[in-house]
Amino acid sequence: MPILACIFKQKNYYAGFSTTHLSESDLTADPTNLALSFQTARHYYLMGGYIFKDAFGTGNNIDAQMLVRTDLIKYSLDLNARYMFELGSNPAYGGLTFRTSDAVAILLGYTPIENFQFGYSYDININKLASISRGSHEMMVKYCYFLPPPPKTKARHPRWL
Repeated sequence: MPILACIFKQKNYYAGFSTTHLSESDLTADPTNLALSFQTARHYYLMGGYIFKDAFGTGNNIDAQMLVRTDLIKYSLDLNARYMFELGSNPAYGGLTFRTSDAVAILLGYTPIENFQFGYSYDININKLASISRGSHEMMVKYCYFLPPPPKTKARHPRWL
C-alpha cells in the first residue's frame, strides 16, 4: 500500500497531510470473474492540532485536534479537545470528541507513572444506529519505551570512512 505523508510541527501546533493507495490497485482473485474483483480507493487525510497554554488562567492546557478524511466523494471530520491537568502530581485529561454524522465521545485519561497511560472513552451514536445502540465503551493502555541510540563507531583507517 503506497503511502505519502507530510507533517509540519512547531512547539504549540502541528499540521499534516497524508494519502493512501496511491496506485489505486485492482485486486482480482479470478481474472475471468469480475465479481471477485476489488479496486482500492485513494484516501486523503488532513490533520492539525494546537495546544492552548494556560487555559482559563489555571496553568493547565487545552489540546485541540482536527482530522478530515475524504475519498473526494464523501468526507468525515473529527474535532477533539482535551483539558490537560494534574491529578495529584500525575498528568490526566478529560475531553470531548465530535465525529460528523457518527458520534460524540467523552474522553478520560490518566498517567500514573512516566511512559504509562490509561484511557477511557464512551461513544454516543448520533447516526441511524442511535435507535438500536446505547453507545460503546473503549479502553486504552499505552506504554512508551525508548530504545538506546546505536553506539558510535570510529573509523580506524581512512579507507573505511
